[in-house]
Amino acid sequence: MKRFIHASSAIALSAMLLITTPAMAQSQTTKARAAIAEATGKIDAAIKVGTDGDALAIQSQAQNALVLARKELAAGQKAEAIIDAQHASKLADTAIAEVARARAANVSAQRSQSDAMTAGAMQSAANANARADVAQQTAAIANAEADAANARAAQPPVVMMVPPATTTATVSTETTRSSLVTPVRAATPVRKRKIVHHRRRAATEKTVVKRTVTTTSSQPN
Repeated sequence: MKRFIHASSAIALSAMLLITTPAMAQSQTTKARAAIAEATGKIDAAIKVGTDGDALAIQSQAQNALVLARKELAAGQKAEAIIDAQHASKLADTAIAEVARARAANVSAQRSQSDAMTAGAMQSAANANARADVAQQTAAIANAEADAANARAAQPPVVMMVPPATTTATVSTETTRSSLVTPVRAATPVRKRKIVHHRRRAATEKTVVKRTVTTTSSQPN
């Protein structure tokens, strides 16, 4: 009786194993196919999103993993196919996230550039206003100087009275005086008594000249 029971149990266990093995194999194949289909859809979505940043390289890795999963499923390597298909799905998700990150960074860079340009434009406007103020001040000073010059030109000319130059003339005066000089009679030696007639010489006229010099200095105007 006991042997019959043991034999029946063995037969039932064998039957269960025969029933379970195809079901498990069917389940692994289904999982592999589902994983491959999911990876395929995610990769297609990543490609449609774009290739900004490093997305293109990540998409290429996901496609390679998907190709490997399909080959493994075709070779009956269901577990490996599931693993590689799931890896392909993760790579596709990473590619989509990379596109979003790259686009956000691009927007931030453009915003920073726009802010810098705005700040530069504001600084340029401030510099232009400062130059305009300086130009207005310069024009005001020039106008004031022109008004002063016009006012001076409108005033009557000032006549300066220059005293006449002092001129000193030089006058030379010569005074001539004449005087008669009586010649001295020469002594006559006494020798013989002889009448000697002496002639008187005419008186010599002596001229005295007196000069008076007056110097004239001329003072320039």
